[in-house]
Amino acid sequence: MEVVFLNLLNRSITAGWLILAVSVLRVILKKAPKTIRCVLWALVGVRLICPFSFESVLSLIPSAETIPQEILYVQEPAIESGVSTLNQVINPIISKSFAPNEGDSVNPLQTVVYISSVIWLVGLLAMIIYAGVSFLRIHGKVAASMQLTDNIFICDYIDTPFIFGILRPGIYLPSVLVGEKAVYVIAHEKAHLKRHDHWWKPLGFVLLSVYWFNPVIWVAYILLCRDIELACDERVVRELGESDKKAYSDALLFCSVSRKMIAACPLAFGEVGVKERVRSVLNYKKPTFWMLAVAAGACIIVAVCFLTNPKKEEQGENISVMSEEMVGETDDTDAAAEDINAVEDSDTVQTESIDAEIAELLDTIAAPPEPYMSAPGDYIALYRDEYDKLTEYGEFTLRYCFTQFLMGEQTDLRGHIMKSACEDIMESLGEPRLEDSVFATGQDWFDAFRANAESLERRYDREELEKNYPASWQLIQTLQKIRQ
Repeated sequence: MEVVFLNLLNRSITAGWLILAVSVLRVILKKAPKTIRCVLWALVGVRLICPFSFESVLSLIPSAETIPQEILYVQEPAIESGVSTLNQVINPIISKSFAPNEGDSVNPLQTVVYISSVIWLVGLLAMIIYAGVSFLRIHGKVAASMQLTDNIFICDYIDTPFIFGILRPGIYLPSVLVGEKAVYVIAHEKAHLKRHDHWWKPLGFVLLSVYWFNPVIWVAYILLCRDIELACDERVVRELGESDKKAYSDALLFCSVSRKMIAACPLAFGEVGVKERVRSVLNYKKPTFWMLAVAAGACIIVAVCFLTNPKKEEQGENISVMSEEMVGETDDTDAAAEDINAVEDSDTVQTESIDAEIAELLDTIAAPPEPYMSAPGDYIALYRDEYDKLTEYGEFTLRYCFTQFLMGEQTDLRGHIMKSACEDIMESLGEPRLEDSVFATGQDWFDAFRANAESLERRYDREELEKNYPASWQLIQTLQKIRQ
């Protein structure tokens, strides 16, 4: 559940940048058709629903994953907001407050995220219950309605007209609504049906229920409800003509009601932003071609810049620097490349030989269990000479063990021996250990170590990482070679 919550949290953060952009465009494109606003909110919905996105150099999203999944396991938790100033302010606070202490069986952030995910689930259930109660309450009120036509009903127990139902929607009018005003109201509600607003608003509420913890999503939902009504008003006025503006505005004022809570359903005529809607109706003018072109272009630009993720930084520079150090610095790029190939060819035989010896040493230490031996330390003590030789190989042993762990399933005694050897070598290189008490197997330790190394890679440059975390740097190099 924690993984789901972190995914939703990251998705809501990236969608927040899009919501900010849409809010700004609502002001800039004030004279554009209000339908454009609905299209922009549809892009927000896509960002919230879609579990993946494409990378683009044009993306304006600072970070695709502000809170990385591995933050739950690393020794120095940190966010990656994509804004360096924000990272510099927040990360020291997070590291100081949530860094695991020696002897802790659980990372403090795991507890915080677990409790947060439970609270999120309770909030989601509360939103669902609220929607269900609203539905039942309205269903009870319209149960005694009188049918006028196929999908138009009159009811004595409602104060404002609305559409009720998703698969078979009906238009419900208060019994006090008669004459010319009823004609305009019905035209408005039919416009809602033509636009399928009785689908889009409930979908918006579903997304609000899932992302209820983000206040920006609440703002987006409120603005969506207003823009749905504004777009529908424009459609009615465009179809009725200029002469009906004032009469239609009077109908708006007549049917307006005060709502203190956001309704999950229905789509009520006169429900939100009546003053803004009346002003919009009275000032409506048919948009020019250029305004339509600008609005359409804005939608395309927003989609390209905010529905895509930023490209990850290329690691090729680090690889080339490492290769140059293996053969010595040179200004001649072609000569350096030839030297690298020559070194790699000559080292292959030696590396394979050392790998074979390391594998043999591990096989010897992790021999079939003895009846009186139960802990990995017992095997290390029994085969101390072999273990010491294993650790003497240093970075060769690290590279071999990392490769084995990357294959997975190192959950047996051999995995424990490799974990112990890696930790002893790391300590000799000056890199701090991970907390041992939280790892049941060697594979569990490596998975946490890898997450920590990748987190360190994002936080430090090559020189700092290689100097202060040499084992993590070697793992990063190994991963880069595998990706190639």
